[in-house]
Amino acid sequence: MGKAVGVIGAGGWGTALAKLLCEKGDDVTLWCHGEECFREIQTRRENRPYLPGIVLPVSLKSTRSLRESVFSKDLLICAVPSHAVREVLENAAAWVGPQSLWICGTKGIEEGTFMTMDEVFREVFGSNIKDRLAFISGPNFALEVAQGLPSATTVAAFTPEVAKEIQAALSTSSLRVYTSEDVIGVQLGGVVKNVIAIAAGISD
Repeated sequence: MGKAVGVIGAGGWGTALAKLLCEKGDDVTLWCHGEECFREIQTRRENRPYLPGIVLPVSLKSTRSLRESVFSKDLLICAVPSHAVREVLENAAAWVGPQSLWICGTKGIEEGTFMTMDEVFREVFGSNIKDRLAFISGPNFALEVAQGLPSATTVAAFTPEVAKEIQAALSTSSLRVYTSEDVIGVQLGGVVKNVIAIAAGISD
């Protein structure tokens, strides 16, 4: 029996992870912020703005209801932009159960406060959330993960048990998942990689 999974955010990364978990046999609900994206996934089984040409599983459910996407889920994935994380979490918090593990796939720090995402999670849910929280980052592209091409990523958590549980949840024959306890390093690696890439491009 697969897990009940809620993916919050139907951008490229959220959609790719939703597809991967559906194909592993999980019961996945994908929350879409926009009506157009929601309708396209419902009717065309595609998310053309982010993953053009990728056919999404029939079993993937899309919704515009945050409650539906987080209520009574074993695993929750936050994949919204960093500037929206706090608002989305606060709006969803009332329906999140104590059994849910969290994966944060959001890269960046919060605008204005300069908080990392783990600090935002702890402000919204309290300090105990760290026992159910992991972060994913790595040298991967959403389209390649959705295509099933060989990819790798790192999952960091405050406890090795959570990291290993998330590793098992995400690992496939094409996606290799490494674990780490360096929660801050994994988060900041996702923040600075784009800056380094731009600097490297300028230097060329």
